[in-house]
Amino acid sequence: MASAKLGADMSHVICTREAGAVIKTYSPNLMVHPFLQECADPDMPDSAVDDTARTIATQVRKALFSRLHALVIGPGLGRDRLMQSTAVELILAAKQDALPIVLDADALAVKDVVYDYPHCVLTPNVVEFRRLERARESVFNEKPEGEEPGEACRRLAGAFNGAVILMKGEIDYIAAAVGQEKGKEGERETRLASCELPGGLKRCGGQGDTLTGAIGTFLCWRKAFHDGLWDVQGEKMSGEESLRVAAWAGAAVARTASRRAFEKKGRSVQASDLTEEVHGAFLEIWGDDPEREGRRERP
Repeated sequence: MASAKLGADMSHVICTREAGAVIKTYSPNLMVHPFLQECADPDMPDSAVDDTARTIATQVRKALFSRLHALVIGPGLGRDRLMQSTAVELILAAKQDALPIVLDADALAVKDVVYDYPHCVLTPNVVEFRRLERARESVFNEKPEGEEPGEACRRLAGAFNGAVILMKGEIDYIAAAVGQEKGKEGERETRLASCELPGGLKRCGGQGDTLTGAIGTFLCWRKAFHDGLWDVQGEKMSGEESLRVAAWAGAAVARTASRRAFEKKGRSVQASDLTEEVHGAFLEIWGDDPEREGRRERP
């Protein structure tokens, strides 16, 4: 919903049949596709799980990928074996099409698939970040004592060699390895940025979905930018730079929406309240189009 509220033309939700019936009640504006399945038999052989996952991913790719500009994987995914295997196959399919990906929550468990992929944003919280550190233990086995969070984020981004790491926290850090030839770990410059716009004083469950949805929409606009949809004067940003900008912009919207929701609801604020503040957060940060007729006043 955050993606749609920010301005995505269409939001598709890929889910299980059971979840689809519920999700359709959220909004008539969501396109719900119940392709996914959970593993019905806990003793199902791994080979059968992988075969089923490939079949599902093929169906999704044929039905939807030509209509998508970005893919968000993680919210509501769970740890079911078949769901996790399907996530892997969808990521592999997305990589073949150079489709931008956002990974969050349970999808971070399949992080190895996006190593060296320059069209991906990972959005770990503090606990998830530590898991990613352990997964790249060879890079972190000599972690400096008292290392600052930003430097830790920079080092993890270097270990992923292309994907953007957005570490959520009191300050959101965004880092990625840039330049040089792919596949040569340790030879690429790693750039770091931070988003320190004030957020709300309460972090509620599901708040990360606002972030991933916002990043997803900015990735859609990023594709339109690089496809030349808009007449941009001067030198264009590179794909690497625009990926980091999309991640920063998503963080800015999520933090501002959180602050605005908390100012209105206080400690009772819920994730759904952030969704209603997404559009206002965008206007607060960047304003409206001054050339558009009937321009609204800024909040």
